[in-house]
Amino acid sequence: MKKLFLLSAVFFSINSFSQTNTFPSSGNVGIGTTNPQYKLDVFGNIRVTDTVFTSGVVITDAVKADTGRIGVIADDVSLIGNVGIGGGVLPSIKLNVVGDARISGKLQAFRIVPLSGDSIIRFGDSTISINTNTNSITWTPSNVLTVGGLSIGNGESFAGGQNSLAIGFSVGTSGNALNGITIGSGVNTIDQLTNGIPNTLMVGFNSDIPTLFVGASGGVNTTGNVGIATTNPTEKLQVNSGNILIKGANNFMANGNTAVLYLGDNYNFIKTTFGGGVTLGVWDGVSASTDAINIANGGNVGIGTPPSTIYKLVVEGTLGAREIKVNLNLWPDYVFHKNYKLMPLDSVQKFTLKYKHLPGMPSADDLIKDGGLSLGKMQTLQMEKIEDSYLYLFQFGNKITALEQENALLKQQIILLQQK
Repeated sequence: MKKLFLLSAVFFSINSFSQTNTFPSSGNVGIGTTNPQYKLDVFGNIRVTDTVFTSGVVITDAVKADTGRIGVIADDVSLIGNVGIGGGVLPSIKLNVVGDARISGKLQAFRIVPLSGDSIIRFGDSTISINTNTNSITWTPSNVLTVGGLSIGNGESFAGGQNSLAIGFSVGTSGNALNGITIGSGVNTIDQLTNGIPNTLMVGFNSDIPTLFVGASGGVNTTGNVGIATTNPTEKLQVNSGNILIKGANNFMANGNTAVLYLGDNYNFIKTTFGGGVTLGVWDGVSASTDAINIANGGNVGIGTPPSTIYKLVVEGTLGAREIKVNLNLWPDYVFHKNYKLMPLDSVQKFTLKYKHLPGMPSADDLIKDGGLSLGKMQTLQMEKIEDSYLYLFQFGNKITALEQENALLKQQIILLQQK
């Protein structure tokens, strides 16, 4: 243990202090006491105007420096009681500092178990309290603790905007991001996740682009837009890339479904079923409306009816359109080819009288059996019959012309016979 050096002079008179002091040639020295318990036992105040060098000193009462500054260079100093630095008055708490304080290492508080609502840190009239019953930190009174920018994370996180918050690694808010919040992590110290937009929230991990972005609102009774993979959503929810998958059980329909997405005012919805199909329509609280659009897993569509396993589109009801275009691989231009065999008209007559429909055309029973007619095929067959009709007309025209010519010759012969 180092010796204690008191660099200031101590003047005393042996005669005047002979009743209260003791200075033996060996043993304990007492000032203000004749029964010293330590190497130096002083009963009263001590004035030190310079530095005290000490090791292993236990101070059980007050130490006061008249100059307002006390310097101690010591090994293992234990202070029992209250310590006050600056201010010139005895401290009423364990450590009272009047002025600035600098800590170059860690400030640690071990096993703080306060009662609910106890003030652990106090700034002026404001307090930060740790509530053990809820494990929370509260500010009292409200809105009196103003932080320019709060950063929680390692040295690469920064909160540059006023009233901003940055939590994570290599994340931050720029100086103009007023009230901005950034949560997550950047790729590295160069590719940081940085929020530069006021009154917004950015959340992302291992990227310089946020996964989730919540935009600023317009004020009272307004809401901001939410963006995924974009920081400039123009709609309430905007997804710039990727798919949206909604999973979960919802029993608003008897057949069961895995996801429901409502569009509009509580009634328009998109429903996906376990089979992978999709229903778009109106929900009345019990079931989907009959005019819903149903899309099967394979892409077949049914409007007002379940999708067909055969047809790409089925419609229960009337279909209106300004124009319908059917792509065909065959059109009956072959009727006018020289090698086309036109059925004699009398044979057509016999066929229709027997089967009650034109040759080559489906019967009513055929249409019922097949579940309807093919628009493209029917147009082709009808055009074939129209062109057949023209061929018959051409034949009749040729016969009429021949008859007219023959009739003209007969008239000339009659006139000649009459002239004889």
